[in-house]
Amino acid sequence: MYTAIIALIQHNAFQTKFEWLIVFEIATEVDPNYTFINHLKTLKYSDENLSNFIDICKSIKPYTINIKLEPYVEIAKWLIQLCRHKIDTLYILWRDVLIYNNEIENNLLKCFGERIRECISHDDAVALEYHFKEVPVNWTKENITAIKRLLHDDTLY
Repeated sequence: MYTAIIALIQHNAFQTKFEWLIVFEIATEVDPNYTFINHLKTLKYSDENLSNFIDICKSIKPYTINIKLEPYVEIAKWLIQLCRHKIDTLYILWRDVLIYNNEIENNLLKCFGERIRECISHDDAVALEYHFKEVPVNWTKENITAIKRLLHDDTLY
């Protein structure tokens, strides 16, 4: 049965459909380690489909709360990698889809930092200015300093 579920997930995902996300509702029963994600490593979405996908991913957040650390980090890293050159989508993912605690954040910072750097390197000056203006007003100097330190931390490469 597991093989059939994997085949259905792959077929649906690679057809750029999102119904496969329903597997998160039953994954604790059929794939408690969420290894089905490993079969989607080569999945890529167009910018429009990626935005739709991340938007739909908001609905799976309640099903990801109790996932063990290791599988959750794998899922989160996979989602971060999907946001190839789209900093807007990456921001929505980070803000609305992913769950945080110190342990999860420590495991994701390198991956997230690399993806931010890649997004920045593919943006033009106008887009970067737009993103800068999107920074929430209530961000403190500490928030900005932490991001700056993250972007300049050579140990994260």
